[in-house]
Amino acid sequence: MALTMTSKSSCNSLIPRAKWADIWFENLESVVHSKINQNRKDKRVRIAILDTGVDSTHPDIQVAISRKQICRFFPETSDAESPLDPRHDENGHGTHGTSVLIRVAPNATIYVARVADAKQSLYYDHIVEVYLYSLIS
Repeated sequence: MALTMTSKSSCNSLIPRAKWADIWFENLESVVHSKINQNRKDKRVRIAILDTGVDSTHPDIQVAISRKQICRFFPETSDAESPLDPRHDENGHGTHGTSVLIRVAPNATIYVARVADAKQSLYYDHIVEVYLYSLIS
């Protein structure tokens, strides 16, 4: 389904924004992804999300984890109560960005690093850890 728009204002007056997003993703998945998959090599693109972590109870995140699309978390912690647990997103920003990425790049391998806490303080050592991991992997 091809969908064209003449202006942004016509989008807002004819189609609610959420519906427009659904249509955009449907178009992406049916047209763009099918073309990409025709010419795709086996090699996956690796993408690191350096953000507030992800909510591991979010349905899209759960599917990506089970499919191993999200393959690694930084920092690695077994303490679910840790304020820097990458599987817990108090802000929602990292979850939103990652869930969009999952739909836009379904063949990507995703690494999630929590580099900011609930107060938006950055943890530079986590950024360095992800960077070094990407160099040796």
